[in-house]
Amino acid sequence: MRELEFLPSWYPSLRRRKRIIVLQAWALVVLILGMGMWLFMAQRNIADRKVEHDAVAEQLTQTRMALRQLDEYTALRQQLQQQHEVLRKLGLHVEASRLLSALDRVMPREMTLLEINIDTKEMIRPIDLNAPKDSKKQQPPMDRRLTVKLKAVAPTNVDVANFLAELTNVPFFENVAPRGIDPRIERGHEMRQFEVEFAVNLNEAT
Repeated sequence: MRELEFLPSWYPSLRRRKRIIVLQAWALVVLILGMGMWLFMAQRNIADRKVEHDAVAEQLTQTRMALRQLDEYTALRQQLQQQHEVLRKLGLHVEASRLLSALDRVMPREMTLLEINIDTKEMIRPIDLNAPKDSKKQQPPMDRRLTVKLKAVAPTNVDVANFLAELTNVPFFENVAPRGIDPRIERGHEMRQFEVEFAVNLNEAT
């Protein structure tokens, strides 16, 4: 039996166009959603990059501040090294007034100071070949000593002995050595004239 077609000829074409339009609409929706997702991810990436950039900028600022502080510390260290070098070359400063005050404290009341000579001696310090290399560099090349020679008179030998003992007890007086005791007549009284020599270490304490 022959089938009869009641639909017009243009109807199948219309249905195909509708399907195409629906597919295009869905494709457009998917495209819009994809673009929206891409824009969202792009903005999120931009925000993350901005946070990273701000963190790097803050670290860079801190690093620059640390470098400036390091430069200041380096300059201060160089200044201290220069002062240390000057002190090492000149030795410790010993005022003559302080030396005389120290002598006055240990002198007996009856003792009279006749003469005093103060001189600075410098000698090349011998290098210890067995010492480590670092300690060799730290050793000052010169050995500096302040030599003091004084001549005085005292009533008795006991006074002279007490004065020598007091000199020996002074911490910064080294190598206290008498250089002879001779009798001396002063206004009809017999005195003891003597000479003493000692040294003061001018090297920087280590």
